[in-house]
Formats: sequence, C-alpha cells, structure tokens
Amino acid sequence: MDIWRWLDDVYNEFKDDNPRLVWMLFRLPSFIVDNDHEMVDSLMPEALALARESKNPWIEVFLRHWDMQSRILHRSLIKEALPEAIDLLERAHRDDAIQCPQTICVSQDVCVAYGRADGPGYSNERMQVASETLGRINPKWPCWRCISCEYANALLDQERYEEALDFTEQQFAAMEKVRGETNVYGFRNQYVESYIGLGRLEEALEFNKNAEYEALGDGFLVEKRIDQSRILSMLGRWEEAVEQMPDWYEVEGTQSDYYSWCDAAQWLALGGHWPPSLGSPLPHFFFSYKQLFSQGVLRQSIHIAHWAAEICLQKRAFVLVDLIVRDIQNMMKELDKVLDAKDNLVQLKAKVKDAKASHSPLHHDDREKVESLLGEGDGLPLGMLLEAAETWPDWWDVLVLAGESWSELGFAETFEALLEGFVLRNPTHEEALRTLCDRYLSKNRRDAFEKLQSRYDDVDDTAVRGVLTHAELQWAEKLGDDERAVTHLYALLKLNTSDASLRMQLIRKLRRSGQLEEALAVLEEGLGDSSYDKALHWERILIATRLGRWALARESCEPVGWAINPEEIGPILQRGSLIRLVFEEDEYERYYYALRTGPVTAHVIQLAPVGYPQHYDDWVAIEPKPINLADFLDEEEDNHEILPLHRVDAVLDAANFTTFELEGVHPGASVLQSLTGQLEAHEAVLQVTSSEEYVVFDQETDEELPGIYARLGLPPFMDPTEMHAILDRMTRELSLQWVWLNLVEQARDIEALEEQQRLAERLGLH
Repeated sequence: MDIWRWLDDVYNEFKDDNPRLVWMLFRLPSFIVDNDHEMVDSLMPEALALARESKNPWIEVFLRHWDMQSRILHRSLIKEALPEAIDLLERAHRDDAIQCPQTICVSQDVCVAYGRADGPGYSNERMQVASETLGRINPKWPCWRCISCEYANALLDQERYEEALDFTEQQFAAMEKVRGETNVYGFRNQYVESYIGLGRLEEALEFNKNAEYEALGDGFLVEKRIDQSRILSMLGRWEEAVEQMPDWYEVEGTQSDYYSWCDAAQWLALGGHWPPSLGSPLPHFFFSYKQLFSQGVLRQSIHIAHWAAEICLQKRAFVLVDLIVRDIQNMMKELDKVLDAKDNLVQLKAKVKDAKASHSPLHHDDREKVESLLGEGDGLPLGMLLEAAETWPDWWDVLVLAGESWSELGFAETFEALLEGFVLRNPTHEEALRTLCDRYLSKNRRDAFEKLQSRYDDVDDTAVRGVLTHAELQWAEKLGDDERAVTHLYALLKLNTSDASLRMQLIRKLRRSGQLEEALAVLEEGLGDSSYDKALHWERILIATRLGRWALARESCEPVGWAINPEEIGPILQRGSLIRLVFEEDEYERYYYALRTGPVTAHVIQLAPVGYPQHYDDWVAIEPKPINLADFLDEEEDNHEILPLHRVDAVLDAANFTTFELEGVHPGASVLQSLTGQLEAHEAVLQVTSSEEYVVFDQETDEELPGIYARLGLPPFMDPTEMHAILDRMTRELSLQWVWLNLVEQARDIEALEEQQRLAERLGLH
C-alpha cells in the first residue's frame, strides 16, 4: 500500500492556497531523520496551527506523528511526550481520522515511548500492541517494517535473541515476497543486536558494515558507526574500533544515541583503549544518565550509570562510585518492574566493597609522593586526585585540580562545597576567595555572596577588601548598575592607585555616562604612567573634544602620534578617510558611512532608511580604536576591502535631516546626475540605494524597465510641501515615472497622492 499517496492529493489541494503548509508536510520528516530537531521545534507550532485551519484531520495526525518521531524516537523525551503520544493515539482512532495511514504509525510511537521508558519492563505490553497492529496491516505497508521492528525490539529486551532473529527474518521475507523488497538494512538494529546476543560477532560486524538505508537519513549513519565501534571492541580490534567511534558532539543533540554511544565508549574505556583525543568519556556518562533519567528514560539510565561505575572503579575513584550507587538507588525507585536491577546493584556493591578492601588509602605521609606526581606530565590519576582533595582539604593546588575534575564531571556543586570549606578555614587566601566569588557570580547566587561578604565585616586586610570590592564591581556590571560600578571602581582605585587598567575602566565608565569633568579629573591624575599613557591621551582628546576644550585636545595629539598644525586653534578639522560608524540606540546597533574629520570626530555621510533615527551630516565624537582592529591585524585577510569601524561616543552637532523614499523608473545616469545637483542646490540630498540590476515591471505595457530606489534627505529648514512642489515640477518637465509617497502624504496633496498611488501600483512598487 502506498501510504503517502494521500499527500499528493493534499499537495494539489493546498499548493496554491497554503504553500507554507505543503512545504512543511514534505520537509519536516527530512529534518527529523537528519537530526535537525531545532528546526523541527521551531516549525511544528506553526505547522499544527495551519493543519487545524485546513480542517483536514489526517494532516494533523501526520504532523503530530512526526513530532512524536522527533521527540520520542530521536530525542527520548519520554516524560513530556508519552502523554501526548497516548492522546494522539486516541485522536487518530476517531472516525474522521481512523482511515489515515499514519494511524498505524501512531501505534509505533506509543510502543517506542514505553520501550524507551523501560524496555524490559514493558516488553510484553509492547509485543501485544505491535502484534495487534500487525494484524491490521500487511507486508505491502511501509509500516510493516516499523511495527515489526518494535516487536523484535521487545524480544531483544527479554534477551530472546534466537526468536528475535527468526521473527525479523520472517518479517523481511514477507516484505520480499509481497512487494519485492530487497533492502534488508531497514532491520539493521534488529539483526545486529540478535547476532551480538547470540555471540555471532563476525556476522554482526559484516552485516553492520554493509548496511545502507538512505530513507533513514544521517542518523542511520551515526548509529551504524557506533555499533561498528562496539562490535570491533568486542572482537578486540581496538584500533579499528577507535577509528569508527563518533565524537560526543556528533550525538549530543540526539538523546536516542546516548545509550549506544555510552555502550561503545565503555568497551573502549574498560579495555584501556579510549583515545585521549576524545577527552574523558566520564562526563558524558554522568550527563547521559542524568539527562535521560530526567526525560523519563529509566532502565537505560541505570545501565549507563553501571558502566560509569565500572570505569570509576577501574580508576579507583571511589568517591564517584559512591555517588553513582546513590543515583542508581534513587533511579530504581521509579521502575515499575525491578527485574534484574536489584541483583545488578548487589553485584556492584560487592565489587565496590572488594575494591575498597584492597585499596590503600592515602595518609598524610604520602604527601611527598602526591607532590611528585603533581609535577609530572600526566599529573594525578583521577581516583588519587579526588582522594587527595579529601585527605588534604587545605592543599590549594590539589583542590583546584580536583575542582576542575568535579566540574567537568557535572558535579560543580561538589567543588563549590569544597571551596566554601577551604575559604572558611583560610579566609585571607586571595585566589580561593576570588574563585568562590566568581562562582557565585556565574551561578547568580547573590544571597551566598552577601553571606560570604558579611563574614569579612571586621577583617582589615587590603588584599581581601580588594577581592570583595572587585566582586561587587562585577555584580554591578552584571546588574547593569553603572552608578554602583563607578563607586566600586573609585574604591578599587583608592586601594591601588597605580592600577592603570582600573583607572582606564573608571574613566571610560564616567565618560560613557556623561560625567566628563569627573572622567577628566581621574585621567589627569594618571598621566605619566608609561604603560597606559598613550591610551590616556586618546581618552583625553575624546573627553576634551566633547567638552569643547580644544587646546587640551590638541595638547594630547602629539603623544598619540596624530599630526596637527601647531598654529591652528579651536576644533581639529581635517579631511580624513572613509570609515564606518556604529550607533547604539533603542537597544539596536545601526551602521553608517562617514568621513573622519579628526582624531576622534567624523561627519556622517549616509542617509538612514525611513523610520530610523537620522544622523546624516551629524558631526560626532567617536572612540578612536576601531572595533574591527583584529581584521586589520589578521594577515590572512585582504585588508584593502575593510573599512575601520568606530563606535560613536556622542553626537556633537546634529543636522536633523529627515528621510523620504523616492522610487520608480531610472532616468539614466546623466539625467540622474543633473537632478541630484538641482536638489543639492536646495540643500537636499539624494542617495540611490538600488543596484544596477534593479528593475520594475510596467503592467500596462508589459515592459521590464531599469528601476531606481533612493532616499531623499531634507534639512530641518525645508518644508516638505516645498520639496514636493520642486520634485513635481522637475519630474513633469522630464516626464519621469517617479513616486515619493511618504513625502506627498506630509505635503497633504491628495490629488498628487492618488496619482502616485496609481503609478506605484502600475509599476509594482513598494
């Protein structure tokens, strides 16, 4: 049966009236099999809304099924999606949707959801649902393969490998007989797992190596590589296994791959062949089982935790093993059927007990041994490192290394607790205090920081005060409180008057908040510092320019290497090069071309679009250092094409131009040049923004004509009515097909507005 034929009817019905819905129907499945789930999440709400508007329930069932494929089959979002899968099953079986072919697919969604939640625990129920569903279809249906896979998977979860293989072969044979199916690799996972379970590893390897199934997309290829690595490890072919093993970044967006990836990784890790180039696998094990468990994937999470425990036992990282055992006990409480989970935990605890019994814990007289290992290339083994941090909780170098490991493994709170204890016992340790303050800031734990700070109310230590004040500065910056930031910068500078970096930070903060006199006073106190003197002089030029103190600005030009005429006085006005400016306004960044007129000034030469803040002909103060300085320093870049980009500090003199739009048929270069000159005589400016390829289409003559789109800038003293009259006269004399609708609206010329609207419609203009 062609279960997709009905989509052709949908295409024909909606391709003209609702092309967006049609596009989504045909593209969303591709996004899903290629693991582009961010695209799926962004499109699905709109797709479902369009589906419901279409009044076609089959479309809704189809889209919701593919949403379940993304969320359940690929991402294992069981806790959130299982109720929706059950709701979809009910929706699909109503009278208006029961005949939709995807109703069968919805049964698969439910089977997969229960299988991911707890494969062995729900295996009988899954076999029952799959068996009933297979009874409603025949091998001609594409769904035959999917539902058959679910039945075989349930057998595999019960470790009935021979039955699973026989069933899979039987189901494929039926497809081959009825519809001539030749690609057996749609059952790749079922064959491979059956062969592995039966110990037929060479067959599993060969079958997996040859597997190709384009319809299952990129995700199929990643799954195949994972299994290839796992089987090769089982065969002891370690180098080949490493070559096949995908890096974590290849699977991190597809949670359904976490379990198989961790399975393959534990073979390499326990076999002593995990490649250092892939980093430690342990953080991914901890992340995987915690993430999957939070999503409602229970049994697999417990298995991954067991593998992590085995790796930690091998590393003699007992503190980690104890944490994993605790997690396994908590996860087991969620299982509906315990099955072998209890026995597995008992065996793990016995292994831990035996390993601890044969382990010689670190003693204080082992410090010299630990210290020697710290200085070696490989450093301390993980187990010894974590144990050393417990044995010597006030050994800072060890604590820092242990903290990095704890954080990498996903237990940042453990490091934080160790750090808090260290600071409590060593209150004047600057680095530890700074590290703890930084952690509180990154975690947004203001309450914890204030509690820490209160313990230092009576501590008279300059270095400690400096650390805490700097932390307060960071909090102020994070909260966007410039006033508090300035207060803390003053305090820090008082503690260390020679800190040129702090001084520069304070000067810029004061300058950007408009406190120019204060900024200048702080600056003058710091002049003479050789390391920052040039930067201070640049700031001095900028602040003096904003204050109109030209003598002071000129005084600092020579120290920064900016040539000026020593006999001139007043503003520094020079004809400079073309640059670009960025204005920060209304929470946006807007970019304009300008001509530099001095060390820190420029004239804007570009009109803004209609509706945007206008800066044409404004004289502005700019920050002297280009934002894109790195582009000029990059030897691989072609710097000839790059213009310096400067941030605007303040508008010194606003020209207050207003922009209007002008568009229509291009009159030719010479006529346009003449018109531009005539407008300039009226102190207006015309800037063409369309390219030479821009065309308009005259619907009356069926002609494609060269087009023009331009911005017209008017100075504040020009009345729009006057400019409208000028344009009207100029264009009528030359028989130009131009419109300037927003200018006509302001001129309130109703007759001209109607005439221009007709022309705009005829030419298909904006």
